Amino acid sequence: METATTLSGRIKSTYDLRLLDRALPNLIFGQFAQERNIPEGGGRSIEFTKYGSLTAATTALTEGVVPTETSLSTSTVNATVSQYGAYVKGTDALIVWAIDPILSEVSGLLGEQAGLTVDTLIRNTLIAGTTVQYAGSVGSRGGVSAANVLSATEVRKALRTLQKANARPITGGDFAMFISPDAHYDLSSDSTYVNASMHASPRGDENTLWTGQVSRFLGFTFVMSTNAPIFTAAGAGSVDVHAAIAVGADAYGVTELEADVLETYYEPPGSAGALDPLHQIWSYGWKIQHGDVRLQEGWIVRIEHGVTA
Repeated sequence: METATTLSGRIKSTYDLRLLDRALPNLIFGQFAQERNIPEGGGRSIEFTKYGSLTAATTALTEGVVPTETSLSTSTVNATVSQYGAYVKGTDALIVWAIDPILSEVSGLLGEQAGLTVDTLIRNTLIAGTTVQYAGSVGSRGGVSAANVLSATEVRKALRTLQKANARPITGGDFAMFISPDAHYDLSSDSTYVNASMHASPRGDENTLWTGQVSRFLGFTFVMSTNAPIFTAAGAGSVDVHAAIAVGADAYGVTELEADVLETYYEPPGSAGALDPLHQIWSYGWKIQHGDVRLQEGWIVRIEHGVTA
């Protein structure tokens, strides 16, 4: 007697044509940057210029005497674009035989990769500065333990640093802070945050203790992303060290070449000429010219902290 066991090779799994959604990070690091693109023919660098603040004029004027003139000072920071890109190659047979809409899926994947690439480039620039605080007042990244979590105290310290540097808030009177989901977990259990949510936040279903969203707290608007920086095994006992990034307005800049903004490129079978004599190969890719730069060192604070397991 033939059974499902003896003819197991003839029993196939049902193929669900509804493809699974991909788990994507929230791409957020460019949203508070100064954006200044380079026009076509304008080279590959752009110069950001800032004027130095004037000191207080505390010397009284002498009647009839022209005072010494005040001199201006400027400094410049350059952002240089570089090319980034990637592509996928496939065969004409794959398009015909595959049960999935291959080109549609590849297009989506490449678009996601391009966004993640730019987001990561900006993130890496934001964490490269020298204005840093280590949670728990430890002396270095290597001293950060899992117990040195992001807390209301650390948020207040970062706020003080930005305020003392005369950083300007971004929108609505708030600065911005990028955090990881693990940092959000610890901050949302901090007693100061819980009390503020209970007594100062709106009551009802919109209260952050119900929604689970840390949106505004202690002068910051919080933005959460799974692409937030993590220094793997860099802390005490080889724990991962996370970094929250606090920024003020115009603290960093991004630029792209206007003649080479993000583009996708599809080359169908046969477009490569003699390199594809039988019209068998297609390619799908993207390319961008991107640059970013820190403009005000004191207006970007990196808080290195541990997280609760």
